[in-house]
Amino acid sequence: MWWDKKKIMELTILFKEIRFEVGFDYQPEEKQYFNYKEGYGHPGCAAAIEGIWKVEHKGTDFIPFLDEVFGEDKWQKEMENELWSALANEA
Repeated sequence: MWWDKKKIMELTILFKEIRFEVGFDYQPEEKQYFNYKEGYGHPGCAAAIEGIWKVEHKGTDFIPFLDEVFGEDKWQKEMENELWSALANEA
């Protein structure tokens, strides 16, 4: 069904010239679906990265460091852009 497509993913990416293992939740694109006869459906949604929960380099958790040095919103947005690039290269 459409509601169980979220994936827990891990990728290795280069970020700030350091190779990190990054864990995140990924929601693939979903097409619009309606069943008018039955009265249900799903409006669809774009693909989304929904939370970065792991950023490690050589087994060390870098999330607290990145939060302190770059600010949580800034590094997460930049890393999300790198993850989108990595996902596009995998396709």
